Amino acid sequence: QFDNNNFRGTEIPASYGNFSQLAKISLRNCSLQGEIPDFSRIPNLLYLDLSWNQLSGSIPSHRLSHNMTTIDLSDNQLNGSIPENFSDLPSLQKLSLENNFLTGSVPAIWWNISFSTRARLKL
Repeated sequence: QFDNNNFRGTEIPASYGNFSQLAKISLRNCSLQGEIPDFSRIPNLLYLDLSWNQLSGSIPSHRLSHNMTTIDLSDNQLNGSIPENFSDLPSLQKLSLENNFLTGSVPAIWWNISFSTRARLKL
């Protein structure tokens, strides 16, 4: 966890995707730039918070851990559409994508998802 640091102009190292035992990645409010790397090779990842940065590009459609409970990509400069793969995360309790430059519609499959009673979806 490296929240609230000034890594201005720094990208998230692609090597983070190789730390297969990580359960939590929190780089909130670190002035990070660039694209979101591939985290699909982290099978135990439960929590991903990259909010309040200047990340750009589209949201990766790589398959994430089925155990993922939290994804917060809010308050960045992400564009494109919302990937359908987020709908295949049965343990997901929080998904925050607000305050980006996302376009298109919410994938139709999302309207058939049974979230847990504590789930929060912020688009």
